[in-house]
Amino acid sequence: HLGSTSLVAALGALALCARAMRLPSAAYVCCIVLLSTLRSGVYGLTWHDSVIDYRELLIAFSKNLTDWSAKALRARQWMMANDPDYPIYHLAAVEGWVNDPNGVIYDPSGGGTYHRFYQYDKTYGDECMHGNVRNCSFHGTTVPNAASRTWGHTVSRDGVTWEDLPGIDADSEWDAVGVFSGNCVLNDDGSPVCIYSNGKCSVGVCARSTDWVHWRKSGCMTQAPSAASETNHDTAIWRDGPGGTWYVLSGGCTFNGTNDASSKVPCAGNAQLWNSSDLRAFRYMKPITPGGPGRYWELPYVLPFNKDGTAVDNYNHRRAEVHVLMFGLGNSYYVGRYSSALHEFAPLGVPFGAPPGRSGKQPAGWPEPELSDTKAYYSFNPHATDTKGPGGQARRLMFGWIRVGVTEAVSRKSVPYWQGAHSLMREVLVKGNSIVQVPARGTFEPLRSAGKIVLGPMQIQPGKANYTDQVRGDSLEIVASFRTKDSRATRFGFALRSGANFTCHVGYDVVTKALVPSGMRATITDHTDQVELHVFLDRAIIELYVAGGVQSSWCPLPEGVRGPEALGVDLWVEGGSVTVGKLEAWTMSTMWGARQEVEPPVELVL
Repeated sequence: HLGSTSLVAALGALALCARAMRLPSAAYVCCIVLLSTLRSGVYGLTWHDSVIDYRELLIAFSKNLTDWSAKALRARQWMMANDPDYPIYHLAAVEGWVNDPNGVIYDPSGGGTYHRFYQYDKTYGDECMHGNVRNCSFHGTTVPNAASRTWGHTVSRDGVTWEDLPGIDADSEWDAVGVFSGNCVLNDDGSPVCIYSNGKCSVGVCARSTDWVHWRKSGCMTQAPSAASETNHDTAIWRDGPGGTWYVLSGGCTFNGTNDASSKVPCAGNAQLWNSSDLRAFRYMKPITPGGPGRYWELPYVLPFNKDGTAVDNYNHRRAEVHVLMFGLGNSYYVGRYSSALHEFAPLGVPFGAPPGRSGKQPAGWPEPELSDTKAYYSFNPHATDTKGPGGQARRLMFGWIRVGVTEAVSRKSVPYWQGAHSLMREVLVKGNSIVQVPARGTFEPLRSAGKIVLGPMQIQPGKANYTDQVRGDSLEIVASFRTKDSRATRFGFALRSGANFTCHVGYDVVTKALVPSGMRATITDHTDQVELHVFLDRAIIELYVAGGVQSSWCPLPEGVRGPEALGVDLWVEGGSVTVGKLEAWTMSTMWGARQEVEPPVELVL
């Protein structure tokens, strides 16, 4: 690599001397450019100082909270200014790879704090990052476990504005191969305990802390239920009630509902249950379903709800009257009942003890599972509850991983590599045999600009355009009510990021009662007079909420289209005209603090 610590320090001193001696400005600028170029050479390409400063935090495994918050924010601001697809109010990594939301929890102490960890492949340098770990030596030292996945960490007091803090690193004998998916709970003394898979899913790791920054780790799940079902494959945690037993639910599979492979039948997806009295050692119990659909389940959750569909928190699981079983076969779920006596789950209207599914099908008598979102959304995490519902009632909160591609700015090397993002915070409720998802109240409204645009009523005709010329931007929230009574329209919706050669369409199909283009079914289908479309556009990320259903989608700029050329918004309809009674639109600000323009990196042509 170019340079060494001493050389960089010497050049820095030279630049300061040049300024102190009032040398001509050109000489001073030359010193600064040379310093920046050599400093960047340690890490790969010539990136902006904010990126280099952030990488220094990672290389040093810093636990300095002030440095983390300030330097990560500055690097995020530079990324937002230089990649028109980089989201401003959805979580992405500062740089690097992001997938599952993990350890999502609300800590009510000290006025309340939301913690959201996430699967994170750090970028230490351009040759020490996700998919490329050829050279991980910096300043004469090799980064330990540089190829191992970690947990990034963000916190928020209000669920609106967030900041970065040190995460959980792959730094012990238990998780040196990786910190994989899991969740956190608060122990009796209020301190956090996070339980997650090590990088091979062969051990469940319990990490304990008193400050959310420094962690003491131990192996608390060490024996796999069977050769086909891993020891810990994702973690959901609950407690029957105050002072009661703790339970962990982990992914896996079973043979005819058991862990006995002698039957020679294929393994069928299932959720495996463990228990503990102290969150220090877990004992395996049993699978909670007969098995199926699918061959293997990830991300199993049994979520407790009241009879009216509102949430019960994770510490009073036995109080629930309705339960939702979610599992990672796509985004599948069932609404049903979980028996704390039998430790079994069954869908509503289906008795416990049904025969196992055959050939990858669901158990006998079980319906097909429902889906919570599109294939662009996965690794959902509905583990957290807060107390921000009406009258201080618990709310069930969910984030998910939006699987995004590589942007044009990354491909052109205008910004360093980043990939992956999270959905907005969603509230989850139950209605009948389905879940209802809505953006969590109070977590997005403060990001709205003061200048709300209100339009309507207006009649939208097939093949016509330019209905909403007043609405422009790439970070927007829009709510529109479409009057479907007496309308012959079959489909309608929004055209977003519209320009001369590009647009993304989302909307609603009146005939199938599904979201467009994904075909996701709306949850609430008894609307007869109007349909409200609620869309969040955040650069290349779109979330559309309609009648309790939601679809996440990815709308990146294609090659040759610049950000300022794709700011248009319009309405469209097929099959017949439809009236929009009212449309409201807001420009959204960033969740990471005041947006500032930062000068792009210096490009030297030699």
